[in-house]
Amino acid sequence: MIERSQRGWLARLWVTVAVVVGAVALPSGAWAAADAGAAEDPAEDEPVTPSVDRKGEVKEIGLLITNVNKIDVQKEMWEFEGQLTMASAGKLRKCAVPQIQELFPSGTVKKVDEIDEWEDGPKKFRQCKVTVEHEATIDVSRYPFDKHDLEIVIGDEGDAADGVEFKPLADPEETGVSPEAKITGWQLGELTGKQQTYEHAHSKGKLTRVAYELHVTRPPMSSFLKGFLAVIFQLVIALVALVLAVKAAPNRLGIATGALIAVATAHNTISSQIGVSYITTADKFFYLSYFLLLLNVMFSAAMIRAEDAKKDDLIKKLYKVAWMVLPAATVLGSVLVLTGII
Repeated sequence: MIERSQRGWLARLWVTVAVVVGAVALPSGAWAAADAGAAEDPAEDEPVTPSVDRKGEVKEIGLLITNVNKIDVQKEMWEFEGQLTMASAGKLRKCAVPQIQELFPSGTVKKVDEIDEWEDGPKKFRQCKVTVEHEATIDVSRYPFDKHDLEIVIGDEGDAADGVEFKPLADPEETGVSPEAKITGWQLGELTGKQQTYEHAHSKGKLTRVAYELHVTRPPMSSFLKGFLAVIFQLVIALVALVLAVKAAPNRLGIATGALIAVATAHNTISSQIGVSYITTADKFFYLSYFLLLLNVMFSAAMIRAEDAKKDDLIKKLYKVAWMVLPAATVLGSVLVLTGII
């Protein structure tokens, strides 16, 4: 009786174990089969987009600059607002930041709004209002007489690699600089566009894009007066002091020393405004001013020493030499520096 009950209990235990093992093994097998199926078809995880041949498709790009927000000399960046016009018989991009960003490989698109779209025969047009911060080579070594051609590169390398040709829009009304466009401290010139051919980084094929250049200059008269007028006055005052009598050499020394301090202060102010590490035309003019004023101080000090030594003939010679050297050096040095010869 006891042996029969034990055998019944063992049978029920084995049945329970078999049921549990089967329940666990079935999902594991299903998961293994699913993993095996996924491994056999890797294309579902990494779809491959076939290359599209779009040879003969033309994208025309027009740009009307409506405002220039900033020109950052230190970062060599500038920001503009404009109307971007796209024309093509094929599909056009939407006025959205991600799609327009692909057209500006050297810039950052900050804002995009759609203005209008229309058709003219088989060609479709779409116009977007854009705000773009763009890279630029800004060399101010000729400050305050520097001139720049700020470049804007427009074109999608992926489309160009598929055979799309980018070229400037021929309509002059959609390309240029608005009369209302302005920026403080600069004069805006013409916007010129051309088709640019470049080499693909990997395939070495010839691709096209549109390159616009905005010509900007500083106002010549106001830049000259703001940069150099105070320094020129200090140099003139130091030269006028030469008409003082020989015995007034101590007074002349005080005038030249004061002018030297004033010029150094003005130089520090202008240098902090420009904020570049290399030497500009303004720096060269200030260096010339330091040299001329230092020369004036040296002549005045030599006259004082000669007067203390009672050497009247030497004083007269120093006075005559100073009258010839200082004005000539001031005029010649200023011409060479301001014209960019040195």
